Amino acid sequence: MRNPFPKIGKVIKYEFKHTSRIFLPIYAVILLLGLILGLSINQDQINVILATGSSSVSLDGLQGLFVSLLVLTSFALSIVTLVMIENRFKKELISDEAYVNLSLPVTAGEHIWGRFIMSFGWLIFCNIVELVSFLLCFIRLGIFKGLKELFTDQSILEEFAAYNITWGKIIGIAIVMTISVHILFITFVYAVNSLKHIIKNMKSIVEVFVIILLVTLYINTFKIIPDFDIQTFEDFAKIFWTIIGINLVYSVINFAFTQFVFTKSINLE
Repeated sequence: MRNPFPKIGKVIKYEFKHTSRIFLPIYAVILLLGLILGLSINQDQINVILATGSSSVSLDGLQGLFVSLLVLTSFALSIVTLVMIENRFKKELISDEAYVNLSLPVTAGEHIWGRFIMSFGWLIFCNIVELVSFLLCFIRLGIFKGLKELFTDQSILEEFAAYNITWGKIIGIAIVMTISVHILFITFVYAVNSLKHIIKNMKSIVEVFVIILLVTLYINTFKIIPDFDIQTFEDFAKIFWTIIGINLVYSVINFAFTQFVFTKSINLE
């Protein structure tokens, strides 16, 4: 049994080469807009924000333009990332190029894993870039110092301790939830497109039907979540961990189905 990691690494490198030329310039623009907006805030605006504790200040025309550009570019990045994940999967593993790609000395599983890892990476990068850009908007307000004070504020920590809460638990659950949602989305896209391609007739109708069916099934799954009597953070966390578990179960099913389709080579017409 051969080591699959070198081949998966080559697939990741290939995917990065072809997608980074789109994503990296967008990342640079978003970060630059956030930095420019943050540095453009003048002292009078800073004084108003610090005095009132509100971020609702009057922006000049140029600042308003930067805000609009930042919001639109961030939204565009999210859409481009989601669309790119589907398009790369269809182009490299389902379209005519699949005959060439699948004839290479790389197994179907290695193709899928490599593209899955790169797609997951782009989703995470998208989240990080948008978060950092948002923080840069408040760089002259001492946002990073403020965050440090927030995380070390003794009154907050003591109140958290009364409910057995820590910042680590909150951030940890948020990160794991985000990861599970990203994995679910990618595997859902892969599974739907794999099923759509092995259907010979009425593909668009079948795709819509399958999406509605799977989404309905996913939503109905949440009926298994018991009615927790939320009194502590642990009770609240149980709901999130249950949702995370459901996401991962569906992700495994979606991925297994996709790999089955490609392993059996029934994706090629």
